[in-house]
Amino acid sequence: RLKTLGGSTTAVSLLNLRQDAGFLATTAGSLPFVLTHPDVFADLPLTFDSLHKTVDEIVTVPFLRNFIDTMCIFCGFPAKGAMTAHMLYILERFFEESACYAVPIGGTCEMGNTLQRGLEKFGGKLQLNAHVDEILVEDGRAVGVRLKNGNVVTARKAVVSNATPFDTVKMLGEEQELPKGVAKWRS
Repeated sequence: RLKTLGGSTTAVSLLNLRQDAGFLATTAGSLPFVLTHPDVFADLPLTFDSLHKTVDEIVTVPFLRNFIDTMCIFCGFPAKGAMTAHMLYILERFFEESACYAVPIGGTCEMGNTLQRGLEKFGGKLQLNAHVDEILVEDGRAVGVRLKNGNVVTARKAVVSNATPFDTVKMLGEEQELPKGVAKWRS
């Protein structure tokens, strides 16, 4: 069952997977796979659910359950927070020809440390637990952000969001003009 589900995640880009009704539009490209593998319909809801629920329902071997939970490190959070589709995509890659498992020298935390050093080298500043409340816009251009604690951070060149497009739009404020299709994401 996991193999068939994994194939469905290969048939459509992970960037198109969403956990709302919009997934019908963004995953339409996987229709040929789904039509040739009708058994995937029964398990399709699991693809968009939390991985721990899928594992509880399908995987009975304790070693495999622990292995899958460990693989969640690639998503950056435990199985209870990972979307099944993301982990299936990662697990599928392990079985491709010439697949390898690599860990950076110093462990995965070293990746974050290296990114922070690069950010600071070019004048950036890392703020942890600095949640954005609003993206500040002047003359149609994002110029900074207001944090939930009230502090304002101004941008020299650009404001870059790592939130989903849907969450980013909600931070733009009501007065911003947006394309028709995008404006409805605010609700």
